[in-house]
Amino acid sequence: MKTKVFILILVMFGLTFSSCKKYEDGPAISFKSKNARLTGEWKLVAYSNEETSSSGTSTESYNGTTMTTSDGSYSYSYTLIIDKDGTYNSKSTYENHSYEDTKYWSWFNGTTSKEQIILDGDIYNIKQLKNKELILEQTYSYKSFDDNSTTPTYFSTTNTTWTYEKQ
Repeated sequence: MKTKVFILILVMFGLTFSSCKKYEDGPAISFKSKNARLTGEWKLVAYSNEETSSSGTSTESYNGTTMTTSDGSYSYSYTLIIDKDGTYNSKSTYENHSYEDTKYWSWFNGTTSKEQIILDGDIYNIKQLKNKELILEQTYSYKSFDDNSTTPTYFSTTNTTWTYEKQ
């Protein structure tokens, strides 16, 4: 009888925490706050971008060392250092050229949901926020119209995913 009660409690506990999962790809439970998991140094390890427009489809991808575009491939690296004070530092290296910048970040919609982050004015959906892995996604669409027309003369939809590992 005690075994059945124990199993029932485990099942109820598991269902409770699996339904409280905040991000699409977990974690279901964490002992660190979202702020503690987000702050730190993140290295870009994968990137994919697909744009579908009235002109066709184009893609870009990154595998941790090489960025591949329709124009070719080149060496690339990107690091994001997110601080508790609301600033972040980005460092990118393209071929032999380096670029560094400090900007601002915040949670979208205040601190209540923490499912989206704003990095220098752009909103990113957090697909995964673990101690050592961060996955951001962004989708946006664009349409342009001629005067007095309801049919777009141009459209574009872009889907982008960034995968980071904490250093």
